[in-house]
Amino acid sequence: MDYGYLESAAKLCKDSGISHFLLVSSIGADANSSLLYPATKGQIEEYLKTLKFDRLSIFRPSLLMTPREERRSGEALAQAISPYLSWTLGGSLRKYKEIPVETVGKAMMLVLYNTVVDPKAQGTREENPVVETFESDNIYDLVSSKK
Repeated sequence: MDYGYLESAAKLCKDSGISHFLLVSSIGADANSSLLYPATKGQIEEYLKTLKFDRLSIFRPSLLMTPREERRSGEALAQAISPYLSWTLGGSLRKYKEIPVETVGKAMMLVLYNTVVDPKAQGTREENPVVETFESDNIYDLVSSKK
């Protein structure tokens, strides 16, 4: 279901002339994963690349910290304990640190309004589409650099 909605919305955007598409995916997204969630997220990322938006910005947050109306017991437990464990997530593990949904939103706004372009982005607007991926640690850095 997640894939179908995104596929339809992205195609509609492309057909309507939208040049920049922003996607909230997930840390660990991988079209070849044996797990359903990261595989679905990876598959939609791959599909969006085939649409060749002028610019595709993919945000891969780790655990999103936000209140939810629906009951997700595993996620609720992770949200409850992650603040006590996040100090252990330094260095290369920093991208797995929980992230407030507001921080992701701020990063998306910075990218949308062209304040930031990922320097590791593939392609250039003149030659071919720009595809940029921001993982949680990049998202934190992006927002903190603009304060």
